[in-house]
Amino acid sequence: MTQWGNVRMPQSLINEITEYIQTDNAKEHGYTNTTQFVNSVIRNKMDELMKQDYHIVLRNKQSDTYLDLVIKDGGRSLFCKECHSDNCEHVSLAITDAGIKKILKKNGFSLPKSIHQKLPKITPKINSKTN
Repeated sequence: MTQWGNVRMPQSLINEITEYIQTDNAKEHGYTNTTQFVNSVIRNKMDELMKQDYHIVLRNKQSDTYLDLVIKDGGRSLFCKECHSDNCEHVSLAITDAGIKKILKKNGFSLPKSIHQKLPKITPKINSKTN
């Protein structure tokens, strides 16, 4: 049996949720009551938050250096700490490398298939691991 607790929130927010539940959009998403909606939204946000602060560490065997890529937006994007960019050759490598994609998928992340900018070809002698 599920145990229940109480959470307090402003009545104005409850009213907004109640209004939304009555819309066609809410019905299309399967929301039929306020509790169901709040539970779903909080679960989705918790999933997103739990996926923050994950990193992909790339090791270049030739130079024995490491690159740190931060997983952002609940696994929908990467940020390269070295280049201070989400659109560099390191990000391109991570989202196209089959080994990295397999590890990310196994851990519930789904990165974009490509990035917008055409990038230079990079050497494939890089290993990956997640923390």
